[in-house]
Amino acid sequence: KGPLLASNDEACKVPGTGHVLIIPVTHYSTFGKIPTESQADVTAELEKYKSSVRKMFNEYGHGMLTFEISRESFRGLSHAHIQMVAIPKDKCDLVEQTVRELGEKSGMEFIDQVPTDPEVPFFKLELPNGKPLVHLIDFKSRFNLQFGRLVASHVLGTPEREDWKSSAFKPFDFTQ
Repeated sequence: KGPLLASNDEACKVPGTGHVLIIPVTHYSTFGKIPTESQADVTAELEKYKSSVRKMFNEYGHGMLTFEISRESFRGLSHAHIQMVAIPKDKCDLVEQTVRELGEKSGMEFIDQVPTDPEVPFFKLELPNGKPLVHLIDFKSRFNLQFGRLVASHVLGTPEREDWKSSAFKPFDFTQ
């Protein structure tokens, strides 16, 4: 979907421009739908990957913002994944304020824990300091699936790259 920073951007020395996606090999629509007998192993492996990527980002002077959407799509096409974005250390303190300001404009409220019921849809960010911010998604209202990218693009000073369709894919978008 296109990185938040251009590959030639001098501001980011992190390999791959600091935008990583981790997806379990076995398809699960949400992490809450992982069968009980596999959940501990899959979760442990995801945490190992997150820890390794966090260490790599740290080596390049960056913290890590993660985000995920846990909800079934109407067509059953969703695939559980976590996005991780490198945030320069000097901008890490801006992330929570940016989340709250942009969230308020969208009518979002945040809690600090994911729901225990796997049927409850939510959006979760993990701030560079490890603090989780969770928004419960209401099926009756529209949710911006790009909210995590919106936050990251504003913190990184690249709001024009908020919408992946208007950046990397635009020259190839046959719908335009």
